[in-house]
Amino acid sequence: MKRGILLVGFVLLLSACKQEPMIHISPDVQASIDKKAADRQGTANNSSADTSASMAEVSGEVDTSAWQKAPDGTQYDISHYAPNGINQLKEFETSEGAQLVYTDYTDNNRQLWQIRTLLPNGRANVSIYQLTKEGWQISWQALDSLDTTSHLDQVSHTHRIPYLMAPIQVGTMWQDSQGSRSTITNLYQSAKIGDATYEDVIEVTTFRSDQEVHTYYAKDQGLVMSSQKAINSGGENIALTLKSNQHQVSITQSINIAKPSNQMNPILTKGTGKLTWQTNQNPGKTFTELFRKEGWINASVEVKDIKIDSQIATVDFTPGVVAAMNQHTARETAVLPAIVQTIADYYGVSQVKLTVGGLILSPDTLPIPANGIWEVNPSWLGSNQ
Repeated sequence: MKRGILLVGFVLLLSACKQEPMIHISPDVQASIDKKAADRQGTANNSSADTSASMAEVSGEVDTSAWQKAPDGTQYDISHYAPNGINQLKEFETSEGAQLVYTDYTDNNRQLWQIRTLLPNGRANVSIYQLTKEGWQISWQALDSLDTTSHLDQVSHTHRIPYLMAPIQVGTMWQDSQGSRSTITNLYQSAKIGDATYEDVIEVTTFRSDQEVHTYYAKDQGLVMSSQKAINSGGENIALTLKSNQHQVSITQSINIAKPSNQMNPILTKGTGKLTWQTNQNPGKTFTELFRKEGWINASVEVKDIKIDSQIATVDFTPGVVAAMNQHTARETAVLPAIVQTIADYYGVSQVKLTVGGLILSPDTLPIPANGIWEVNPSWLGSNQ
């Protein structure tokens, strides 16, 4: 049972639904799920106190007895339950290590949020959430990706994964394409989880083919805790809680880069660098900071923008970039390939176009390739690949 998968907001339990086959549920397991869902729904409709007792009996891993329940008939505003806030950094603790959740981009007009989850293995998953009249849904996903580019224009209007559905009141139910059934089973005015106290907390209970999952969402915070257990075998109960929650901060991500080797052959060697950015930050600014740290450009030069089109990454600099590269001890002969290799590896392309104010970049000594598009050359890294 992989604890880390649950953390990404319960959502990544469903993250591969575009590729994976539908779950085939046996009749007896389906009957068990239906009975549990019906029992949960009936309890929720009868009395909130009974719901709490029933949940403690069924789940066993989360003690909600001290939480303050919301009055019957309470309904919360779904707009306060975005998966993550602007410049909000959340850290969850798992058995594999820490997982970080951060908001890359938002579009208030279209109610879109692009959320990144940095995994303990150094990779990342990216999901785009959309608030519609039905509720919060996932409209696009990329697994195992370090790309910080905005993908808000790639949302699907036909294939969406339900995340948290409206209205936010006890009894609201929904089902995803894999047959998982979710119900809002409790609302709390306040809940103490660890050392933090959260307001207007939602409990969602989800039954899958072999698991019962409880997720908790707090007003203006998003996911704060999850737990799961095996339905039939009893299984291991796993509780995941929010370890730290910071607002108005940037996030730093380590990436692989190519560096000048200070040798003639190969001219590059593998290294690591750090990208730091905030929500809605132009990727040009992000790479400006990286390139300056590496000494490839100076303080007077910026990366204006980076765009990906037809598997070609275009990096547009401000004037003075060639002179800045030649201030490095390795000069443009190795700095330019280092930039091309780093960008190509990061965005998963093999061609990089370098421009200055939209015009093809012209090095002092290196020949200009056709249309200013540089091909990654395996000899740059040689045996260091």
